[in-house]
Amino acid sequence: MSEDQRTRLTKESIHSELLRTSGRQMLIYTITFALSLLTVVLLSRLLFLHISSGWRWGILVLLIAVWLGEGIYYTVPGALRWYMVRTGRYRIEEDTVVDIRVEETLRRRGIERHFRNSRYKYESSVHFGRYGRVVTTKRVCEHSAVGDVFYLAVLDDRKHSVARIYNKKYFQLEE
Repeated sequence: MSEDQRTRLTKESIHSELLRTSGRQMLIYTITFALSLLTVVLLSRLLFLHISSGWRWGILVLLIAVWLGEGIYYTVPGALRWYMVRTGRYRIEEDTVVDIRVEETLRRRGIERHFRNSRYKYESSVHFGRYGRVVTTKRVCEHSAVGDVFYLAVLDDRKHSVARIYNKKYFQLEE
């Protein structure tokens, strides 16, 4: 009889991995937010020098509103996710794969398509019976099959967002 070759998972290892990834995400959002603040300050200074006094305050208010909107849009969800992971507001559940999509072509929506070079994006995803579509890497999709059971780290938010997935073929959860 051969020895089990699956990687061992514990709740502590999952917690530390979730903290590391959400912390890295918060760092990226914070740097982006700081760079956008610098851009707003530089643009405001430039506009104050070259625009007539009647338009100055209106454009300044518009720049500040865009900057605050960007900050709220990018930083708040990441901060909430980090807080939920930090306080342990998630659970580990099992779910079965019902569909796999490798590099699915999706149309960009809203303002995102104006800031990208393409109207389309390509995402790989795994669809679960209970938790639906979870975007993942192409590698995870290629090493999975319909019917595989996964461990899911599910956040206790309104959407029950899946923060991390582990294929039961390759990982063993220890209590």
